[in-house]
Amino acid sequence: MKIETDFYTFEPFHNLLYVKSYKSWDERVVENFINHGQQVALEAYNKKNWAILHDGREWELGTPAIESMMIKMLNNPVTKTLTHHAYVTGPSEMKQWQVKKVFDNITRHEAKIFQNLADAEKWLSSFGYTKTQN
Repeated sequence: MKIETDFYTFEPFHNLLYVKSYKSWDERVVENFINHGQQVALEAYNKKNWAILHDGREWELGTPAIESMMIKMLNNPVTKTLTHHAYVTGPSEMKQWQVKKVFDNITRHEAKIFQNLADAEKWLSSFGYTKTQN
């Protein structure tokens, strides 16, 4: 079940959720993102370990209010079997700063920021998470 909007895409694989973000985000976008993310997590990853590969290179940052919303989502019981989260920012120090503010408050899984997609994929594959179908 692939979900595509103007602001993000969710593409679930066997044990890896590939997420891609676009444009600027506000609370309305994040509410929809959370709803779609929880739907995908429940349907694709209920009762099995999984990881997120989030490509945010085309994302243009978000309002400060989205940070607490994202922290709440990533610490939600729906994500209890999520083990690793790789976020790709590209070279933007501002994106890295905003994502780090969220990741510093995640308690359930290991989260790491990368500048390029290849390094993020390599890190996740070292734990057995890849873009393979069921």
